[in-house]
Amino acid sequence: MTISHIRELFDYNRWANGLLFDVVGVLSDGDLDRSFEIGPGTVRKTIQHSYGAERIWYERIEGSGYSNTRAWDEIHSADDLRDECELLHIARDAWLASLSDADLSRTFTYTLRSSEECTSVLGDILVHVADHGIHHRAQLANMTRHIGEPFINSDYLHFRLARPTLRPPNAETADFLRNAGMTVGEDVESPRPLSPEVFVKQYAYNDWANDLLIDAAGALSDAQLDQPFEMGMGSFRKTMLHIESAERYWLAHWCGDANPKWAELDDATSMAALRDSWQTVREEREAFFDQIDDARLLGEIAATPASGMMLEFRVGETIAQVAMHGTHHRAQALNMLRHLADVSMRMDFISMMR
Repeated sequence: MTISHIRELFDYNRWANGLLFDVVGVLSDGDLDRSFEIGPGTVRKTIQHSYGAERIWYERIEGSGYSNTRAWDEIHSADDLRDECELLHIARDAWLASLSDADLSRTFTYTLRSSEECTSVLGDILVHVADHGIHHRAQLANMTRHIGEPFINSDYLHFRLARPTLRPPNAETADFLRNAGMTVGEDVESPRPLSPEVFVKQYAYNDWANDLLIDAAGALSDAQLDQPFEMGMGSFRKTMLHIESAERYWLAHWCGDANPKWAELDDATSMAALRDSWQTVREEREAFFDQIDDARLLGEIAATPASGMMLEFRVGETIAQVAMHGTHHRAQALNMLRHLADVSMRMDFISMMR
């Protein structure tokens, strides 16, 4: 596991939170406190929770350069929450810059709110904190859409469109993306080396969490699997199929198909058939992962989602996208399960690693 990969996760986290606060900054107190049956229940509480979790974990791992005398749940205003998130980002980035790859194997023992004592590796904790932010931003995307000020275009690949490490898109593609509300950067950054070991862990987590959701959905009827929801892809079944389809599409790219077609499984696909299809994807992905190294991750992929469009990314960037895309949509699928069958479970990265 490399510190450069961890810093990439938190750079993306900081960028996505900036988009979020641009939206939150125009919301009224009534909007911030509007009740939703998802996540912590309101925009304000969800941001408080996300900030609070980052702060609690930073204290557990003895991060330096940040302190606040107020409890995290006593920070209420959107402006104060934005300021505190940014101060924490700045302190953590400076602290991460002081660490080496070897530091990521250090262990920390901590006590959960349940009084359970746990020990985790620093690198795993940091991956968890970044992934936890993605989970809650998915909930906030749903809340802000209903309010009428949607928080959108925060995928990791959108981050890399705004801050490319390859050449910028052609003029036609750039115009299309900007008209769709996306930021397209002109200045090219040096790529940050990513870690095959982190990817192996992230995808092991994806497999574990996907299996938990499929297992929990095993007792649902077709009517429940297809019950409409105003989130995700519109139903539990469609959301789970979409996660699988995205990975299958990008896996074809990784394995050498220069122009794969996006092909979702049939909307009537059973959970058992989805599990079987995912197993095939997993086996092909694991064979690919056996071959990847630092040089392969810095290689290039050109995707052509529509005529005249050309999106170019580094291979490692698209692997990171698929890992985080799964977390985003599982947050929505889990909320659907809560409504369909009163199912609730811990399925975050650190729970798997523990």
